[in-house]
Amino acid sequence: MALTIDTRAVTEFLVELLNIPSPTGYHREAIELCQRRFEDLGTLDLWTTRKGALMGKLRGGGNPPVGLTAHTDTLGLMVREIKSNGRLSVIKIGGMLLNGSESENVTVRTHDDRRYRGTFALTNTST
Repeated sequence: MALTIDTRAVTEFLVELLNIPSPTGYHREAIELCQRRFEDLGTLDLWTTRKGALMGKLRGGGNPPVGLTAHTDTLGLMVREIKSNGRLSVIKIGGMLLNGSESENVTVRTHDDRRYRGTFALTNTST
């Protein structure tokens, strides 16, 4: 039996998922989207863990069982401080390479869920 993949539907789902700002610790919106989309399939029993991870079991699953895991949060930077000149001092989360991120669009999300859009710029591009 050949597996048929609806590439249009997969692309639409991924674009929607990737447009959800989900820095480390703020995965709830991305999990809710995944849960809604998986529920629409009608073939999974879904539940969330105490820490907010989405779990699912395929109804009538085969033997041996197959597992799938994925991150729904984005890794990158966290604001350490706002400097007196208005620039942000950041710390890296994970193995992000700062030089590879220069000129990327970013969203800074505050604890009270305000969001600010900007561009990532290094203060000293020669290092």
